[in-house]
Amino acid sequence: MNQRALRDAAVRMKPIRKAIGRAKTSAWSLGIFAAFSLIIGIWSPSSLIPGAVLAAFTVQEFRGVGMLQRLELRGPRHLALNQVALAIAIVVYSVWHLWLSLHDGGPEALASLGDPGTEKMVRDMYRAVSVSLYATLAVVGPMFPLLTAWYYASRRKRIDALTMNTPQWAVDAIRDAT
Repeated sequence: MNQRALRDAAVRMKPIRKAIGRAKTSAWSLGIFAAFSLIIGIWSPSSLIPGAVLAAFTVQEFRGVGMLQRLELRGPRHLALNQVALAIAIVVYSVWHLWLSLHDGGPEALASLGDPGTEKMVRDMYRAVSVSLYATLAVVGPMFPLLTAWYYASRRKRIDALTMNTPQWAVDAIRDAT
């Protein structure tokens, strides 16, 4: 009876373990991008704000990992909301850079090209590439975090099924093992 309860709990835990793995991967990925942005911020202060924002998302993602590992019902919602906020941040960042691309003359280095015709051509090319890049990022960028948010939210019913249909001692044993 005890071994069967543990086997059933292990089967119910499998999708939760996958979610924990995905959340860890997400947290570490966010952390790496945050670190790169903050390091680049040494030379380009405009990278400090995105780096700090990514660092905040990293902290919240790791908090969500801990909640999943403890089989807390609020863990999936916490992770899902963090991903929705990340999607919003991607859109805000993209729109901000899109606006800058349309209203800024481009990199200051272009002012020293010497030939007005060449400067105009390069500025127009810079603007076209920037607008294309940030418009695409604004549309495509949020898709992955939003799908990830949906995935995390769907794990709540798995945690609920595990905790409601498994003896408490087996849940404790599974919780201690993760």
